[in-house]
Amino acid sequence: MRVAIVHDFLMQMGGAEKVVEVFHDLFPDAPIYTSAYDPDAMPSSYRSWDIRTSFLQKLPAKRLTHRAALLLYPTAFESFDLSSYDLVLSSSSAFSKGVITQPHTTHICYTHSPMRYAWATSSYVEKERISSPLRSMLAPGLHYLRTWDAIAAMRVDRYIANSSAVARRIRKFYRREAEVVHPPVDTDRFQMAPLDEIGDYGIVASRLVPYKRVDLAVRAFTKLKRPLKVVGDGRQLESLKAIAGPTIEFLGYVSDEELPGLVARAKMYLMPGEEDFGIAPVEANAAGVPVVAFAAGGALDVQVEGKSGLLFRTQSVDDLCDAVERAYAFDWDRDVIRENAMRFDTPSFRLKIQHVIATTSPGDRRDEGGDRRRNPQGAPRDGDRRHAVVQHGRVVWFDRRRHILSPDGKTVVGERTGEGHVPSDIVSVEAPTRLIIVPDSTSQQPENSYAAPTSIPDVNTPAQENQGESEAPSSQLKGEGAVQIHDAAPTTENATSAGAIHSVTRNGHYLNGHVRLPSSANGDHNDNNEA
Repeated sequence: MRVAIVHDFLMQMGGAEKVVEVFHDLFPDAPIYTSAYDPDAMPSSYRSWDIRTSFLQKLPAKRLTHRAALLLYPTAFESFDLSSYDLVLSSSSAFSKGVITQPHTTHICYTHSPMRYAWATSSYVEKERISSPLRSMLAPGLHYLRTWDAIAAMRVDRYIANSSAVARRIRKFYRREAEVVHPPVDTDRFQMAPLDEIGDYGIVASRLVPYKRVDLAVRAFTKLKRPLKVVGDGRQLESLKAIAGPTIEFLGYVSDEELPGLVARAKMYLMPGEEDFGIAPVEANAAGVPVVAFAAGGALDVQVEGKSGLLFRTQSVDDLCDAVERAYAFDWDRDVIRENAMRFDTPSFRLKIQHVIATTSPGDRRDEGGDRRRNPQGAPRDGDRRHAVVQHGRVVWFDRRRHILSPDGKTVVGERTGEGHVPSDIVSVEAPTRLIIVPDSTSQQPENSYAAPTSIPDVNTPAQENQGESEAPSSQLKGEGAVQIHDAAPTTENATSAGAIHSVTRNGHYLNGHVRLPSSANGDHNDNNEA
């Protein structure tokens, strides 16, 4: 399989570039197409990569002028010839999703956010403090970018969003559904400091630009006369120094070697602005440090109130001061805080991306058909509802007319009344609760599991639906193919030992042909958990 990776630009290091690094680890021979690349601004390891740039690379002083060339980016990405690739992975917060691929190519886009200046223009220019005359000059160009972006959005086969907030924006602006896969965090790099080394200071590490709202943290800690360390640089530095009291320390750039220790010794980490996800707060959690964050964006996906941090509801100095004082007084469990961060480590991200790739085919627009089709209210349409059963160690999908479906759900491969041909030992499914199929009848049945039935339950028998709240009969506890619920993220180790990791619809009992396990078998499960 020939693979290409596409990224907006390689001009500065950030969370989006961490995603590109994992893509490159998965496909080390894949070339990386990007608008422009500055080797001096990126890690030295990038110099060994096959990086292919557009004509924008030839701009003079490209670090200064690449933003001024905004209207040229659509043409730059459309100029790439990707016709020879089977899979294109794009990492996009603006233009890279707009590459043109051919019908045989699968295009999966990991979206950090839809283009902010095009779709959230008013809030963007307000936060960036762009003058009214300049706004008027920008209006025609932004209209063009919105139009192009809406067209380019249709070129993607499958969207991945880095947070629930970004998934909502994709649904609103592009009318597409997106699976949420949070970005990778190097949790091993941040470790807990000894208790006797923990200081009394708060810390924020960020680019010093208006939308990050570092000014809130500076004003709040100045008002409370509490120590705050500000890590980072940016055009807002001088204005922040002007409002800072004597307890505020500006450290500027801090090396990658120094930063983990500085964070680990802090009393708390501050995230006063709205982030699409926010990797730095997760790194702080990995060091056992609680986070005080504005209750919006990625913080709602990451922070668990009273466990890993505290949320404040309005971006005001008084509200932040209240949250900071509560955080100082709270008795935090550092092990629980670190455990929260481990949900977002790099191995988990890698496995989820591999699953998305394995279950996507060219033209597979999940929001426009199959098991992800939605009506305007977001409920599945009855005509598209599928039924899953486990038969002889396999998960098998049926449609409402009792046809046996292929793994992608697009092809009828057999009839319910006959034997039916299932094209693989385990048919991949999508749903919220993980399970392991042990296809070998000689395998030891996992604890708290059901065996696969030896015949397929009738998917349309009302009596079975009425029995949905009863325990599975003891006759189903023996046979081929044991099924086990797993709440923890899948690992390579248990995938190898058990055969494969997949998902089934809902949790509970056998109900109208669905494979369901009782919540008492292995704890309660939430239907909204990620697949």
